[in-house]
Amino acid sequence: MPIIRVSAAIIRNHDGQFLLVRKKGTTAFMFPGGKPEPGETPDQTLIRELDEELNLRVGTEDLTFVGTFRTNAANEANTQLLADVFTLDDSLRWGNSADGSNDGDDIDVGNNDNNDAHDVTPYAEIDAAHWFTSEDIKTEREPIAPLTREVVPQLYGRGFLLFTGSALGNNPVYREAVESLVHSIGAHNDHIVYGGGRAGLMGVVGNTAAEDGTSCIGVIPYLLAGVDGPNGFNQGGHSYVIPRADGTVPTPSRGEIAHDRLTRLELVPTMSARKTRMGELADIVVGLPGGAGTVDELFDAWTQQQLGYTQHAVALLNVNGYWNPLISAIEHMVAEGFLSSAYLESLIIADSPRELYEKIDAWVPPAPKWG
Repeated sequence: MPIIRVSAAIIRNHDGQFLLVRKKGTTAFMFPGGKPEPGETPDQTLIRELDEELNLRVGTEDLTFVGTFRTNAANEANTQLLADVFTLDDSLRWGNSADGSNDGDDIDVGNNDNNDAHDVTPYAEIDAAHWFTSEDIKTEREPIAPLTREVVPQLYGRGFLLFTGSALGNNPVYREAVESLVHSIGAHNDHIVYGGGRAGLMGVVGNTAAEDGTSCIGVIPYLLAGVDGPNGFNQGGHSYVIPRADGTVPTPSRGEIAHDRLTRLELVPTMSARKTRMGELADIVVGLPGGAGTVDELFDAWTQQQLGYTQHAVALLNVNGYWNPLISAIEHMVAEGFLSSAYLESLIIADSPRELYEKIDAWVPPAPKWG
């Protein structure tokens, strides 16, 4: 079987979205990049392709080699692809000339900023360039090239949205279960999204992720962070507190419960905005032991799934039988005709992280209620 050698770039914005391109005359979106010209090294190929196709200027020092991946080619039948994949350093230099040439001034756009603020204009053989979430790629919102579809889950995993309490509870088994789940998420190369607090089991989430080196994004309202409005810098309507060089983040001066050791802490205006934002950053929702706020968040996410607004798997980690009364209440809703049994069946219930992962991997989204 013929093999094509290419170089490809993984470009992400502050929200963790991936910049994918679609070439003219094709249907699948893919990582930017392309085939080498005679005598080019893989990094030289990528530098040229990014300049030609996206007017994006990088040097060898901006590239980090990830690995070489072999997969089926997207646009050539019965052909395999051997792809040298790179990630880009934090500073991306986009050409700024009005005529699309590369002789204008450059704009520096942080690779971890919200690059949607910069309108990415395709050039040369590129027909379209858009930002995709990992869920977009997984569910193929648009046709996705095999290399992109296979590499993204391998390198970046899935976002686990953890809902849990701001208290520790009366039994140490709850803390142990949270620590165990966070360890497991990191071991699977997945990442965490949660409410950004440092109290109770929420604090255990942040602390354990920080100690493990697992990527963990917190989302917290201004009020709970102890600020009157946006703090840090604003991108795309969200305010971010950015980690210091040592990986910690500055805590607002009056904040009492915002965690200060996260990969990133986002500030939002309201509790409703918090739920919306956490959902945007996640692929899977897990309810851990908690109180009214945990149940509110859990049911909001489950309702969004039932109505077809998301395709997030929603799960209960039933630590020490904690959720048994709630499960009985849901079964009563089904028995009394207020909830379809299909939605109860779609709710993942697991007693351990291992069982949780097994059920998530086998999970299929239910049909929307009014679809």
